[in-house]
Amino acid sequence: MKFSRTAAHLAVAGTAALTMVGMSAATASAGTPASIRISGGGVYWYDGSDTFSVSDYKADGYAIEGELMLNSGKTYTLEARGGKNDHVEKHINIAEGRDITLRLCYWNAVDNECTATAHGKA
Repeated sequence: MKFSRTAAHLAVAGTAALTMVGMSAATASAGTPASIRISGGGVYWYDGSDTFSVSDYKADGYAIEGELMLNSGKTYTLEARGGKNDHVEKHINIAEGRDITLRLCYWNAVDNECTATAHGKA
């Protein structure tokens, strides 16, 4: 079941269930990585290789969807729905220094939730 992307889904599912992973400091010519992790999966932006990836850590019935959004309105989406240790990634050539926003959503046949966002730079 696909979830709808509405403002209601921007709410954090529960702070106890979510753990945001910090972003490292940017250097003058490098971007900034970003990531979001919850107990069941994670989404990641690796600035050095311009790689966007999504991982599903558990065979718990929840799929993990990652969204990478640019301030231009362009959004890239990847899904990992294969269960434990499913991982998908995509190389995205984004102009150096451009801001990116990540969001993680997870769902099953009954529930669908999205996390707060994390920010990085290409």
